[in-house]
Amino acid sequence: MQGNCINEGDGGSHYCGFDTAGKILTHLLSNLPGSDFTKLNAKAAPEDWRQKGTIREFDQKEFFHGDEEEFKKSDFKEHGGLYFPHSCMAEDKHCNIHINMAGCWGSNDYWAKAGSGMIDYAATNDIILLFPWV
Repeated sequence: MQGNCINEGDGGSHYCGFDTAGKILTHLLSNLPGSDFTKLNAKAAPEDWRQKGTIREFDQKEFFHGDEEEFKKSDFKEHGGLYFPHSCMAEDKHCNIHINMAGCWGSNDYWAKAGSGMIDYAATNDIILLFPWV
């Protein structure tokens, strides 16, 4: 890993001075079939994503095929998070969706608050983020 990492006890790479979110999104978006993607817009300033979109919880059980006991064994939490940039709510607007597998730290909105950069890019690049929580 590049940069000057400061381990805040969460094992994340967002403190390392390396734009992991930007690198991931650039790679994924530029390799979509039929994509006309050329480059990411600049990230929103920290916390600006709140004015540019909405985060909502969703019930993850709805997408699990099995009974309640099987769901409990899956390690998925009851709710996940979904971020919609306001620009993506316009009729006939094309937006990409990115599933951001988070792991086991924090709460549903941890990834928005932690500074990984993913939500900051989503706010300015018409990307809907899905945060399943396990």
